[in-house]
This record gives sequence, C-alpha cells and structure tokens, in this order.
Amino acid sequence: GTGILHAALDARNSLLQGVSVKWKAPIDDIDIKDGKVFRKSDPTNKDFQMTMAQAANSGVVLVDQELRPASGTIVGQARVPAFSGYSQKTFGAGFFEVEVDPITGFVHVTDAVQVHDIGRAINPTGVINQLSGGMMQGINKALTEEMIYDPSTGAIVNANLDEYKLHMIDQFPDKVQIDYMEPYDAVGPHGAKGLGEPALLPPPASINAAIYDAVGVHVDHLPMSTPRILNALQAKT
Repeated sequence: GTGILHAALDARNSLLQGVSVKWKAPIDDIDIKDGKVFRKSDPTNKDFQMTMAQAANSGVVLVDQELRPASGTIVGQARVPAFSGYSQKTFGAGFFEVEVDPITGFVHVTDAVQVHDIGRAINPTGVINQLSGGMMQGINKALTEEMIYDPSTGAIVNANLDEYKLHMIDQFPDKVQIDYMEPYDAVGPHGAKGLGEPALLPPPASINAAIYDAVGVHVDHLPMSTPRILNALQAKT
C-alpha cells in the first residue's frame, strides 16, 4: 500500500510535469481538482485548464537531460521508504459460541463476533468481505484444515478438496457480527493498516476456549478435529 501510494504520487508529478512543459509554467503553479488540471495563479483562465485525459496526452520523457513531449507517457515509480523506529500493531478480538456433540466430537460454530482495529478503512466493503472470509478461514484452520503426509514417503495424501476438508457456506456461523475501528495509523498509506492475515487469527483460540467451556477438554493441536476431540474426551474419562 505504501509503495503504491508513493508510485501514484510519482505518476501525478509526472503528469503535472508534462502539463508544465506544454504550458511553459512552473510545476508548483499547477494543480488537480475534481478531475481538472489548472493553474493555481489563474484558475478561471480556460487557456490553462485541461481534463485528465488531455493532461495524460501531454506526457514528457527525459532525453539528454531535457524534457521532451511524449504523448500518453505517464509512469509512476517508487521504492517503499526505509522506515525505522516504528512498530505497526494490529489488534483484533473474536468471540465464538459452539455446539459440541460429545458422541461424535463434531463442532458447529453457532455465533461469532469479530472486531478489528484496521486503521483507516480505504475500502469499507472490502474490509467487511476480508473480515468475513478471514473468519471462515480461521474456523477452518481451527476445526478441519490439515495437510496429511505419508510417513514413509512424505507425500501428501489429501491433496484434493474431497479429502482436504473445508467448511462450505452452510457451516458459516448462524449469527455473525463483524465490525472494525479506525484509529489513524501514522505508518500506513492514508492511515490504513494491513488486514490480510489478522482476520483469521481470532477463531482458533476462541473456539478452543468455547470447546473447553462446552465439554471440559482442551485440544492442544490444530485442527481440533472430531477424532482429536473424542480422544481428549476419552482421556478425560
């Protein structure tokens, strides 16, 4: 995100540089607002106004240390700044209620609440989708997802979706509440934080605690599959 932001700013500067050459005006006297490029010192002069498409066609390239016209040449490049002395912390909390069948060891998640501190939400719909998907993936990690290897060869023996068990949409919790908080982050682009992996972290620990509350056993291995729950129950008795 930070790299894209700086590359976009570089592309903006490249666009204004082309307009500056075309208008023979200093670049710091040119600005963009509401999709229009104009001179700040003479904002109502239509001779110094253009659309973004027109501005893009005023591109320039550097040849022999001179800026020369090159229609449509707008490129933004950037390296991520070498930040130092910071620690970007991401916070989240999950609360899960489960039903556990003590005969089969099957676990069904009935209720789920998940809330995250995400910095600024640049795309709120994307945030909710990410949290929903991350919650479901976290439930899968907690209860079913497991790579199984042949001990003699090391080959994966469940390398397909018939045998590598994933919950489908019918196993999504019956009741779900997802929300987020937006404290501005000093490091991320426009105050945003990352929200990739954090969304799948709360379910396993919360579901482990919920299973213990339901049937009195802790399963100390992921996934907390039905055989492991049954083994824990048998060991308890």
